[in-house]
Amino acid sequence: MKQTTLEKVEIVCDFREEEIVKLLKALGLKVSVISLPVGDFIVDDVIIERKSYDDFINSIIDKRIFYQVEQMKQNYSKVILILEGFSETRINENALKGALASLLVDEKVSLVQTINAYDTAKLLFWIAKKKNSNVQRMAFKIVDKKGKNLKEMQETIVSALPGISLKMARRLLKRFKTVRKIFLSSESELMKVKGIGEKIAKRIKEVLDSSYE
Repeated sequence: MKQTTLEKVEIVCDFREEEIVKLLKALGLKVSVISLPVGDFIVDDVIIERKSYDDFINSIIDKRIFYQVEQMKQNYSKVILILEGFSETRINENALKGALASLLVDEKVSLVQTINAYDTAKLLFWIAKKKNSNVQRMAFKIVDKKGKNLKEMQETIVSALPGISLKMARRLLKRFKTVRKIFLSSESELMKVKGIGEKIAKRIKEVLDSSYE
């Protein structure tokens, strides 16, 4: 029987999302826990922010949500905002609808509502699984081209590193020029690339330097 690829599906979680981390592990996902400078979860080139309804309303009032979205868009191709739970609105309905329209149309953010933490974890599970199947199809497509698309192959290899989106992979390649030089770089050198902090740099080196067991 063909083995499932579920163990290959990985999601990067911010260390503050302890409840979701436990639920994702229970669902069978491979979870990497680090300190994320922006967002709460990363799957390939997708970044996801989880907010309670009250926190979302507060972030509209102080306009913090738009700054957060801008920061996420700088490093990731797709931004998803999860609104968890329900609450009575404390903001003018027109202001709320205007903010939602701006996020959807101007910022091109995907908004999803979930009921509770478990519902959020299930959604993250399917996002991770879907992205994993897309990556597998891309890898097959690149291999099938028999080396004709070297640039895509380099980007795919680098973006497979933990916490590295396609945009960040391109930044790394532009800075270091080759995949080999990226792999041989130090943590401090990696941290010179925009979007890579100490935690991500350490995780990358850990993956590259640890023995396979």
